[in-house]
Amino acid sequence: MKGISRVKALLFVGFIHKTDGIQMAQKSGYKAVLLSRNIPDEAKQLFDEVIEVDLFNSQAIDEVVPHLKEKYLFKGVISNYDHYVVARAYLAEKLSVRSASVYSACCTRNKLMQRHALKFMKENISHFCVTTQKQALNAFKKLGGDAFLKSVAGVKSRLVFHVQSEKEVLEAFKALSDTPENLNEDLYNDYRYCDFDFEYPDPKQFFLMEKAIKGTQVTVGSFVANDTIWHAPSVCDIYPASHLGRDDSFLAFRILPSKLPPAIIKKFKKTTEAAVRILGVRYCPVHLDLIVDEDGDVKIIEMASRTAGYRSLMYQKAYELNLSEILVKTVIGKPVKTR
Repeated sequence: MKGISRVKALLFVGFIHKTDGIQMAQKSGYKAVLLSRNIPDEAKQLFDEVIEVDLFNSQAIDEVVPHLKEKYLFKGVISNYDHYVVARAYLAEKLSVRSASVYSACCTRNKLMQRHALKFMKENISHFCVTTQKQALNAFKKLGGDAFLKSVAGVKSRLVFHVQSEKEVLEAFKALSDTPENLNEDLYNDYRYCDFDFEYPDPKQFFLMEKAIKGTQVTVGSFVANDTIWHAPSVCDIYPASHLGRDDSFLAFRILPSKLPPAIIKKFKKTTEAAVRILGVRYCPVHLDLIVDEDGDVKIIEMASRTAGYRSLMYQKAYELNLSEILVKTVIGKPVKTR
């Protein structure tokens, strides 16, 4: 309405349980506004305004945008969850807020799109897109008989199968094919509501076969403004279940600061910067899983455009760094300065 000045705010897309970013936004002088499918009582106490909306329905989103524009002057859009990074980018475009494009967001949600976008990087892992058992078996042979068959949309090592025989390939393919009816809708959505002008491989039909790389795994936590990338100190060493003698893909434990040499850590950060710029990610956090093989070559396992689950607590304990404060500064475009 004319004569009413808009209040500066940050828009949060989706809510599960992380609260420190909300508090940091309010501490920095911004109203914290939540858009989410389900609004728990906890969220109602934390945010300045909560709006329940189907985040996977473009018409529902479009209907709430005029209210948001009329009432608030948004400085940024935040989501800490893989579920909502595409909706985050879609809303940012509708609100004319600085953010990664919808295409960039899709590349951080769909492993096939990400591999395709990074295809000219030597750090990309050899891979194939498979939709049938025959394709999976052919890809397995071409990759040397030791590979990972995985969902293109999973998180937290979910639906990742280490296959070393044709029998295991067939079993893993069946497990992936039988899973769709039980999938988390938020994570395995095909996002067609965005009306893409590009192809988005449906996670229920397309799977990814990648060459197995043996080595030491790490994660890099970084924050990307427009043309500036800030890396959290060190990297975080991660140890998969194989270190416990388990034939599984889950992560057993993590160590911060890293025990790796500084030269290798520098390689990880340089690789992160290259991948970020190729994918066009900006005004958000990024979380990369990488591996250094026995020859010292770095490979990209995957990138997500959100903060990682345990990292905020780990960096607070190890370095007295508040990653939520850095996230808010990144999203609103303020410089990040730390010791």
